[in-house]
Amino acid sequence: MYLIEPIRNGEYITDGAIALAMQVYVNQNIFLDEDILFPYYCDPKVEIGRFQNTAIEVNQDYIDKHSIQVVRRDTGGGAVYVDKGAVNMCCILEQDTSIYGDFQRFYQPAIKALHTLGATDVIQSG
Repeated sequence: MYLIEPIRNGEYITDGAIALAMQVYVNQNIFLDEDILFPYYCDPKVEIGRFQNTAIEVNQDYIDKHSIQVVRRDTGGGAVYVDKGAVNMCCILEQDTSIYGDFQRFYQPAIKALHTLGATDVIQSG
């Protein structure tokens, strides 16, 4: 497993748009022999799905008042608020669609990384 950290010039990148762009770039341009784990945290953001309408999904007055970034990911799904300090995790896995719905296998890279970092009580259930 490869680990990619969003660090530039010794500083951790906390811009949610850059983190999402890095994920897309790695997924489309870097092909390795093992899975890639991309953990990151970012400043507060609202992340919306590819096909969502921000005028419907986002309270723009609140976003502006609180200086919250709105970013669009390249996949579908609903809007998600991510608060400062929340850990985000992107796993870029082999091009094997048999993993779809196999949550035990899907979460294994993240659990393995957490175990390596010392959080040995982490398990996947449900």
